[in-house]
Amino acid sequence: MSYKISQYTYILKLDEARTVLFNGYSKQFVVVSTRQLDKYLLVLKNGDDLNKFKNKSVTAILQDLLKANILVDSTVNEFERIKNNIQSYINRNEFHTMILPTYDCNYHCWYCIQKHQQTQMSSNVVKLVKKHILNYLADYNIPKYILYWFGGEPLLQKQIIYELSLDVYEYCHRNNIQFVGQVTTNGALLDIPTINMLQQVHIDNYQITLDGDKSLHDEIKHDNSPSSFELITGNISNLLQINEKASIILRVNYTPDSISHLAIVDDLEKNIPLRFRSRILVDLHKIWQVNEEDVSLEKLDLLQKKFVEKHFRLNTCGMFEPCYVEKRHFETIYYNGKVDICDNFAHGNARGVITNEGYVNWGQENVFPEIPSECMGCVYYPVCLGECPAIRLKNKQQGKTFVCNASVKEHIEFAIKDYCLRTINNKKLS
Repeated sequence: MSYKISQYTYILKLDEARTVLFNGYSKQFVVVSTRQLDKYLLVLKNGDDLNKFKNKSVTAILQDLLKANILVDSTVNEFERIKNNIQSYINRNEFHTMILPTYDCNYHCWYCIQKHQQTQMSSNVVKLVKKHILNYLADYNIPKYILYWFGGEPLLQKQIIYELSLDVYEYCHRNNIQFVGQVTTNGALLDIPTINMLQQVHIDNYQITLDGDKSLHDEIKHDNSPSSFELITGNISNLLQINEKASIILRVNYTPDSISHLAIVDDLEKNIPLRFRSRILVDLHKIWQVNEEDVSLEKLDLLQKKFVEKHFRLNTCGMFEPCYVEKRHFETIYYNGKVDICDNFAHGNARGVITNEGYVNWGQENVFPEIPSECMGCVYYPVCLGECPAIRLKNKQQGKTFVCNASVKEHIEFAIKDYCLRTINNKKLS
């Protein structure tokens, strides 16, 4: 059999001692030492005639490259494989609603892009939202429903969350529909009564954000408590103790400066017992105002290692998936009954509204323009997946043509290195 190097293979330097050969289709990779790199590159170069290699060391290299899909069968249509994977993701038979019951928040973080407003769902809108969700599940015969609470800070509207989640869960239970409840929260309002309430309505999946170690976090998020860091991490510990099904994605925001503050791991170790850490995935996130070129990969690796050393696993899920708004069965529902597909639309600009019958009246076309052909022909397509859907729509409306730039490549390559380091460091937990 003859092989070819996958067109979606990227060769990136991790540090002075290591280079990574990463495949965009499989998301698998091979870490190669600097002194071994030439041997791997030679095998790649001669993939169409491997008979010339007979020694065992080359056979091992070949197996590495085949396993990671870096070398592939020369007859494989790689773009078709990528396209089929994406279509499978888009057409999953599950209904996913992101509900924003308010734009209000109890914190005012400097990096947040939302304009906080004191808003909430009226009782009438709550009834319409429930009616719409049940109509959709019945009309499309959906076997799985994902209810995702977002904001603002959604826990400012606890009663709305309880009422709507309970009714929808009970409907799903009666009709053999799998129900998944999740919430993104800053965690400050997650007191014991709230934990119990959310457990009753089967909200078991959480995303909670920290902004660095205790000192840094308290500078960004201040409230009436002595320390918002202590408050939130204490709530996390209570959540995991009370709700045995609860799992948390712990988003840790960082800047080029804060990435050096390894004390966050020590601070977390004090507040979160070892027995709970297996139910936490740490997701290290560069704040959007920072460029990748300003972030030290070496320091990021050290921070990852520190988390793993203390038995916290690093999140690698969904890093290279299409945006969730591309899914066929996805909607964002705002506090005022407006609906759109993308949650980046301001509530006043949302394209749909829930009618009294519980259906969405779309005032304009509710789909996004297709991904530009330039994106689909790009070697980075399976890890970039094209321009942001909301930007594609905005460009179409303004008559602009698609233009890629060097910063996109920089962002993608940084994400690949980050993913590889997370995967490598997580292996120490196995």
